Amino acid sequence: MCLSTVYKGDAPDPAAMILEYVTNIDIEGDLIRLYDITGEVKELRGAIRAVDLIRNTVLVAPA
Repeated sequence: MCLSTVYKGDAPDPAAMILEYVTNIDIEGDLIRLYDITGEVKELRGAIRAVDLIRNTVLVAPA
């Protein structure tokens, strides 16, 4: 199973981490909904800037 960590900004910075162990991401316009392995859901406004499938990271530019 591949789980990702989502960060706000241009680089994976631990201080800018939004959510770990993300299993799903839904996007509706500028609304990004993140789901983690425990069922926690976080919503934020912005746009996905980059997804690194090797390092399991997602970068989000806030709205």
